[in-house]
Amino acid sequence: MPKLVRIKGSDNISIQFQCYECRKMYITSFDNFSKSYICSGCKKALVNTLPVFCHYEDEDCGGRYEACGGSIYKLSNEEYRNEERKAFEPELDISVGARPTDSFHDDIGDIRSDITIYKCSRCGDPYNARQANGKGFDSGMVRCQRIICSSCRRFPKSDELPEPDANVDDTPLKRFFFN
Repeated sequence: MPKLVRIKGSDNISIQFQCYECRKMYITSFDNFSKSYICSGCKKALVNTLPVFCHYEDEDCGGRYEACGGSIYKLSNEEYRNEERKAFEPELDISVGARPTDSFHDDIGDIRSDITIYKCSRCGDPYNARQANGKGFDSGMVRCQRIICSSCRRFPKSDELPEPDANVDDTPLKRFFFN
């Protein structure tokens, strides 16, 4: 069964999976989540990186990892004011006499661009203006692509994951495409 692992000495999350014909074990980057390959061992079987069951299954979570799929929405004026209040919580020192050309205004601009302006309706993943503009969230048609558990809605930190099993092949596989 595919599982999430962490490569030793790295913070990168990978997927360990196997061929169900010849039992050869593979590992691939998490970027290849939900992709299919042709086994390089038996040369005939189709191997998949899905389903990956929740890392927290020992806590009775029976979920599987999937793309969130929630809609990205713009915060209401009240929600935005709350986020803005949190960003400016440490009182700014304006006693130094900020002028329009001072770096003070650049700092204010940086703080404002990091304020959450969009959120996912399902997982609550926050996005700032910089991220939102780059991904076209203002269209109102964007779905969240964050990978979360279908049940507990969590995703593990890399340091919580085990290392891959011994004898895992990390050579690139030939991608399988459906016709």
